[in-house]
Amino acid sequence: MSAWGGVRSGLRSLTGVMATSALLAAAVVTAAEPAHAAGGGLVGKSAAAILPVTVLGSSAVVPDAHLTRLQRVGGSAVRLGGSDRYATAVSVSRSVAPSGTREVVLATGGAFPDALAAGPLAARLSGVVLITAPTSLPQVVRDELSRLKPRRITVVGGTGAVSNAVLGAARTAAGGASVAVRRLDGADRYLTARRVAGEFPAGVRGTVLAAGADFPDGVASGPVAAALGGPVLLSPRDSLSAAVRDELKRLAPGRLVLAGGTGALSTTVESAAESATGRQAERAAGADRYATSAALAAVLTSTGKAGGAFVATGTAFPDALVGGVAAARRHAPILLTAARAAGASATAAEVGRLRGLGDWVVLSLQALARQQSLPTGQTAYDAAHQWSSLGILYGWDDAEAKAQLQRLRASRKPDGGYGVDGAWDAFQDGSVNPASASYLITVTDHAGRALLEGHRAGVIAASEIQPLVDLVLSWPTVQGDPDCLAYTRQPSDRRYCVYNVNTGAAWFLKAAYDAGIRRPGQLELSRRLYTHDAALQHGGWWPYSSAAKPSTYQDWNHNAAMVDMQLDLDPAAGQKTLDAVMPGGWVHPVASVRKYDDAMGYTRLVPSACAYRSSALVAADRAILPKQRVNAADTGQLTLWAVRTARACGA
Repeated sequence: MSAWGGVRSGLRSLTGVMATSALLAAAVVTAAEPAHAAGGGLVGKSAAAILPVTVLGSSAVVPDAHLTRLQRVGGSAVRLGGSDRYATAVSVSRSVAPSGTREVVLATGGAFPDALAAGPLAARLSGVVLITAPTSLPQVVRDELSRLKPRRITVVGGTGAVSNAVLGAARTAAGGASVAVRRLDGADRYLTARRVAGEFPAGVRGTVLAAGADFPDGVASGPVAAALGGPVLLSPRDSLSAAVRDELKRLAPGRLVLAGGTGALSTTVESAAESATGRQAERAAGADRYATSAALAAVLTSTGKAGGAFVATGTAFPDALVGGVAAARRHAPILLTAARAAGASATAAEVGRLRGLGDWVVLSLQALARQQSLPTGQTAYDAAHQWSSLGILYGWDDAEAKAQLQRLRASRKPDGGYGVDGAWDAFQDGSVNPASASYLITVTDHAGRALLEGHRAGVIAASEIQPLVDLVLSWPTVQGDPDCLAYTRQPSDRRYCVYNVNTGAAWFLKAAYDAGIRRPGQLELSRRLYTHDAALQHGGWWPYSSAAKPSTYQDWNHNAAMVDMQLDLDPAAGQKTLDAVMPGGWVHPVASVRKYDDAMGYTRLVPSACAYRSSALVAADRAILPKQRVNAADTGQLTLWAVRTARACGA
C-alpha cells in the first residue's frame, strides 16, 4: 500500500477516512461537526467484577470529585460521613451494626495514639468503634449507644484520653448498670497497645507492628491485622521495648508485618521483632503514607481477595480509625488519599488494581497519578496528554478532562500555536527563543494530536483545529531545505532539520485531512515532508537532525515517534520498520545513545505491536520510577501510551 493510499482502521489510528482522488484537492472543505459522544471511557466499560468502594468522612475531607472518580473505577461507591468525626463514627457504626451489637470499643477522638489499637480489637469482638471527646460525650455518640444497646463497653486508653465521667455517661446511654465496662490502658501509647494485644490468643496468623509517632501507618494497618487475626502493636522508630518484645514472643504470630519504611521503623526494630517472633519481617512500605496504605492493601489481599475498599483522608486519623472495623468486616483495606487531583488518581489506581481492571489500565492509572504529582514542566504538552488520557480512560465528559482541555486552550501563543512556558534556548547555542514562541512539535504531535483525538470523539470542533493546519502550512522551512519545516518560527531555529519534528508535521497534516479538515496543498506538503525524512531511515532508525551523520541513531523516544507516525503515513513501510525495531527491546542498541526515557519510547509503539504488551510492562514500570521522570509533561507521554495500549490491545 502506498503512502496516502489509505490508513489503518480501528482504535489505534487517529486518522479516519481514506484519501484517494482527493489527494491534490484544491478546494477548501470543512467537515460537518460530529455529534457529541462522551461515553464511559475504558474504565467505565470494564467487565471486571464490581469492587464496592466506601468513602469515609464528609466532602470537606474527601471531595465529591474523589467519590465520582472512585465510583467509575470501582463500579460502585458510597460515602459514610457526618458533620464531624463523631458523626462519621456513628455513620459507620450504623452500617456495621444496623440491629445493635454486644460490644462497643470507645476511644478518644482527640488524639490518635491509644486509638490505633482499637480497630483490630473491635473486629475481634465483632463490635464497633465509637470515639468521644476526652471530657464530654457528644450527643450523637450518646444517641448511638442508646440505639446499639451493647452488653459491654471497652475503653482503650487512660483517663486522660477518655475520662471516667465520659465512661459513666456512655454506660448510662447504653443501658445503665447492666452494661459491663472495662478499661484497657498503659503508661504510654506503646503499653496501651500491648495491653490491647493481650486480648488476642497466642498463635495468631499474624500481627502488624507500626510506628507510634504518627497515625497514618497505624490506621491503615487495622484491617490488615484483623485479616491476620492479630493486633496492631506500636513501637518508637529506633528501639523495640522489652514489653512489646515480650508480647511478640507470646503472640508467636505466623506472619510479622512492619508498616512503613525504615524512616518509620528502623532496621534495629525490625531485627528485634524478628528475633522475638522467629519470623522474617514483611515490610509494607511506600514513598509516602498513601503509597504505604497501598502496600498494606497488598498484604491484605495476600490473605484473600478484597471484598471492597475503604478510602479516608491521610491528613487526619479519626475517619480511617473508625472505618477500620467496617473494612475488616468486608475484608477490605483502608486506602489513604489526598484532596488534590493526584491523590484521587493514586487512590483510583489502587482501586483499579484491587478490582482487577487489567495490567495496562492499572498502569495507565498509576502513570496518570505520577504525572499529576510532578512539577508541570510545559503546560501545553502536559495538558494535552492529560486531557487525552483522562478522556479515553473516563470519558470526554469527565470534569477533570474538561479542566485540562481549558488549561490547554489557555496556553495558546499569540500566533495561535503552542509551545513552552518560558524563554528557551532550543539548540543550546545562545539563541534564546521568547516565551511567546510556538514550537512545531507541540502544535502537531502534542496539542494537535490531542485535539484530533477529541475531534474523533465528537467533542472538538473542526474549527478549532483548522487554524493549526493553517499555521503549519505557513511555517518557515529550514534554510536551504524546502522540504523540512523549522523547529520554531524563530530565524535562529532554521539551521537544522529535526526529523521527528518534520515527520510530526507531515503526520498532523495528513491526519487532519483524513478527519475532514482540509486546505489547498495540505496533502502535497505532507507527502513532501514525509518523503524527505523517510529517505534517511536505516534499519528502523533515523538520526535526530541534519546536524548528525545520516547513519547516527537517535534516542528511542524520538525514534519511536518517527515509527509511530510512519505507521499512519505509510502503513506498509511503517510495519516493516516496526518489525525491525521491536524485537530488540527497549534498551537502545547503541550504548552511548541510551537515555532514561528509552523505555517510554518503546512503550509508544506497543499499541501497534500488541504481541509485546506483556514484556513492555517491564519497560513501562521502569519509565515511571520517580527518579526517572523529571516533570509532568514528560510523564504524560508514558501515560498516554499506556492508555493507548489498553485501548488497542486490551487491559
